[in-house]
Amino acid sequence: MRQGLADFCAVEFMALVLCLSLLPTVTIATDIVVALLPEGDRGVAPAVIDGEFKLAELEAMRVQLDGGPVERVFAGHGGSVSKGGSRSSDFVDLALIYRFTLPRSENPLDAAYWLSKAPGVVWAEAIYQPFKPEPPVDYGEDYQPPPPEYGLISTDDYIVPDDPLFPEQNSLRQMHCPEAWAISTGSTNIVICAIDGGYTDDHPDLMGSMWNNPEEKNGPEYDTNGFPGDIHGWNFSTDTPDICDPFLPFAGHGVACTSVYSARGNNGIGIAGILWKASVMPTVYEYQPQQFMGARNVVYAADNGARVMQASFGGYYRCSKTGLAAFQYARDNGLLMFAVAGNSGVFLPVYPGAYPSVLAVAGVDRNDVLMGSNFGYWPEVSAPLDGSKTCSLGGGYG
Repeated sequence: MRQGLADFCAVEFMALVLCLSLLPTVTIATDIVVALLPEGDRGVAPAVIDGEFKLAELEAMRVQLDGGPVERVFAGHGGSVSKGGSRSSDFVDLALIYRFTLPRSENPLDAAYWLSKAPGVVWAEAIYQPFKPEPPVDYGEDYQPPPPEYGLISTDDYIVPDDPLFPEQNSLRQMHCPEAWAISTGSTNIVICAIDGGYTDDHPDLMGSMWNNPEEKNGPEYDTNGFPGDIHGWNFSTDTPDICDPFLPFAGHGVACTSVYSARGNNGIGIAGILWKASVMPTVYEYQPQQFMGARNVVYAADNGARVMQASFGGYYRCSKTGLAAFQYARDNGLLMFAVAGNSGVFLPVYPGAYPSVLAVAGVDRNDVLMGSNFGYWPEVSAPLDGSKTCSLGGGYG
């Protein structure tokens, strides 16, 4: 059973103390996020008009801090109530979460504490920007992965696809996908939200796998969800519907990761995905501020019909109230979420995988032994990290 919020943050703090020597200098960004109480709880309207809080005391604080214009974090969200923690005061309406920028001369930690004391405020927090690159795991030049153990069974109980690169996809056999395919090869009725660096619509093995937004069939001028033109998904890095830009910093990473489960199987070309039929809702996470990575994406996914979320990214930063509320909202609305446990081989939580509402996935080798994966209390399932073929930008494979 998951621990309560207090225990969760206490264990996280212990992990950070133990691993402090592994972290670089932490840089603090200047963004402030403020969550407001609903109107009925504070007696006045929560509106922000023309970039200004309508709560007089809160607006006076922002002006004194020389803060930038106020904007909603979850634009287009209808305002359903989300549980961001275990106490009644942790209930927050996502439509009432706002952000603004401070000048670098101000201390965002002090500002957040000060703002949190204003009437009508549930909480306020500074948005951090720590960054720790994920170093590749070096097993040495002589390392040879052990051969996979796979016992063939009756042809009535498994299916082998005709994709020419399937013999090189050892990870699929390790997960017993041929046996699973005898039961089901997937369905386009289940929408999977991919939160990554981008996607492609011109790879022959990914043709027809993108989600089509039924609300956009009449054109962007008839938008109903606050994201005009999101025919297949949304780019939260640029706030545009362009999710297939090959020049995005991690576009190739997004294509590779989503192809693991969405590449068309048994079509006579390339590789087989875990699901031969899939409906992928590609969304690009926003690189800055890092602590927002995935928060807006999962709210979008939950509000637009996704049932599963896959996030092949993570960051080393503290438990964010904004992220906690967003991911909890998504789970409360039926979204099953998976994210990486981390690839540094250390006892250090990586978010969003370490949020209580997300299933963190550890990476293992062909013998189901951890392969450079982070470890601790947050990983709950594992998947093969070795022996995978994937699609790549330009129509090839890697």
